[in-house]
Amino acid sequence: MSDPKPVAVKITIDEAIAEGQYANFANILHKDVIEQLAGSASFDRGRRYFEEKRVASLARREGALFASVRGTETYAVKIWVHLESLAYSCSCPQGQEKAFCKHAVATSLAWLAGRSDRAPAPRLSKDP
Repeated sequence: MSDPKPVAVKITIDEAIAEGQYANFANILHKDVIEQLAGSASFDRGRRYFEEKRVASLARREGALFASVRGTETYAVKIWVHLESLAYSCSCPQGQEKAFCKHAVATSLAWLAGRSDRAPAPRLSKDP
């Protein structure tokens, strides 16, 4: 599986952290934002992927979310925050067309489900 191509931004995560350009995931990554980015059909398919536990791995490192999502193949997803908006990439065909695909939806929902509703949002910071 190859690394997905970045979408929407041309700044490295380390540069964004250094410049203070990261908003917190908790301020941006919400169900309504995910649905707006994906559209209702992709959102519904992504929610089904999430419910079917197709998100094989989910990790937060270097200020971004990374996951492998099982679909027709296993696809690599990356989601990060840049300038108070979401940036994303996926190695699937729709992701290569710069769409917020069902794999990105499943990844986002998995991250949201892993947080308690009242817990403080995780702080995005440079990994040691």
